[in-house]
Amino acid sequence: MNRPRRTTANYIETSKQAEPNRDDTTPQNKEIIRRRKGTTFHLRSRNPVAAPTRVPSSSGVARSQESLQDENNGQQQEQSAQQVFTKFHDFPDEILTIIFEFYSEDRYHGDPWPLMHVCRRWRRAATYARRIWSRIILPDTTSHSSRRYCGYEVCHTSNQLQNALARAAGGPLEVRFEFGRSETPDTPSRKLINVLRDAKAYCRIHTLSVMGNSAQKLPSTTFDEFVFPELENAYLTDVPPNLIERIQKTAFRLHLLELSFYHMGDLNRDLSAQKCLRNLRISGGVLSGCGLKIMCSPPGLVALSLTACRVILNKTLSIPTLQKLTLSCTTLESDLKLPQLQTLNMSYSTILTTEKTPLSLPCLATLEIYGSKLLYVFAPSLHTLSISKIPKAQSYDTVAPLDIFTEQLIKPGRLSPRKLRLRYSVVDSKLLIRFLNELPLLEEIDFGDNVPLSKGFFEALAGCPLPLKAHLEPGKPTCPALKSFKLSLHGIRNDASEKIMMKWPHLAVQARAKGQYPIEEALIQEKHGVQWVSML
Repeated sequence: MNRPRRTTANYIETSKQAEPNRDDTTPQNKEIIRRRKGTTFHLRSRNPVAAPTRVPSSSGVARSQESLQDENNGQQQEQSAQQVFTKFHDFPDEILTIIFEFYSEDRYHGDPWPLMHVCRRWRRAATYARRIWSRIILPDTTSHSSRRYCGYEVCHTSNQLQNALARAAGGPLEVRFEFGRSETPDTPSRKLINVLRDAKAYCRIHTLSVMGNSAQKLPSTTFDEFVFPELENAYLTDVPPNLIERIQKTAFRLHLLELSFYHMGDLNRDLSAQKCLRNLRISGGVLSGCGLKIMCSPPGLVALSLTACRVILNKTLSIPTLQKLTLSCTTLESDLKLPQLQTLNMSYSTILTTEKTPLSLPCLATLEIYGSKLLYVFAPSLHTLSISKIPKAQSYDTVAPLDIFTEQLIKPGRLSPRKLRLRYSVVDSKLLIRFLNELPLLEEIDFGDNVPLSKGFFEALAGCPLPLKAHLEPGKPTCPALKSFKLSLHGIRNDASEKIMMKWPHLAVQARAKGQYPIEEALIQEKHGVQWVSML
């Protein structure tokens, strides 16, 4: 029997019959067609054979070998990457639990409830991550209407609180009490306190926040059974005295204590037993006499913050271990003895000192003065001096102008900083030059945010009249030890001052470079957020 001879046309027709429903527009078929380009078929076989090609030149062979080698390297890198990386769904539940706990540390976006709605496996892993269920709010009837708030679980009823404590599975708790303005014995807040007491969950509290105007109306025996062996952070606003007493007697691991809108009796506390207390924040009120006992008694206090306070004391206030002092809207009318203080931040505050009794800070490294008054300070180790909001007139009662700073703070040699920052201060250039001449060791200057400067200042910085003539050499400039100069034009409202500050800084830096006092770094910024440009 003679078989019909197969031709190319017959083969194409047969292939179409074998694949009648093939769609050449799909991505998979397009890839097949692309790979078949450059190949042909024997008439008597279905196996594809590479089409004959011309013999490439030696350079073409080299390029082909390089491309093949690159392709092999890419495939090897892809395979190694696939071996290293693991799909998220392949993570064990223990790894997912750790990831969820890190996610929950974000107070504003670390809400654990969305994790419960992704899939069954995520819900199981989130249920065993006890740290993400540790933040609980005990509100009054009006403070919160939803069950979630900034990563906290809001518990309105006793059953909700019991379920929240069960999900925490014996782990540390972050509890926030919110008392309303008119508390009565039947409000949910007091019932929830009873649930905490009955479950002895107070022993697991790591961070405690109490706020509300009616907390003082609670019975004096509300917190008598509470003990806080694990408490490290306490934020208390207008709380009953017995709660502060329980913290004083039982919270021996306390690290941070914040008291707001307190009563004078609350500050007469001996915190010598709180050996781990490092940070103390007090806001609102007058501190005098026995009220200062709470500041002096902690044996390891490192940071102290006073806000809207007035300290009046006839004797010296001594805190030997204090390293950072922050004052905001505060007046200190007392002698201070702070031998280890390294950072002093003042914002709209005043420290009253006299020439006979200056404030001695031998270890002070950073001094920030924002709209404040501080005179007669001896700080030989000062490195950074930051001054903001300097007024023009000397009659300003709470803030010292620049000439007073020069005469009473800098000129006697009590301060000799290496770095100067000046912000939000419209000062006279002559006073500024005089101020800088009293700082012979100054190495860095940072001016910005509405600090207009004149041509005379840049001539003093260059040590010669500007522009510098070819036959002249610059003399000794202001700040001869200067190594870094930064200037920001942000906030300059006067067009004339802005033109001056755009033209003369470059010439001043170039003039210093020609002399014996070159600047290693000189940067200028035209607007806030714009990249700094070098003037060298």
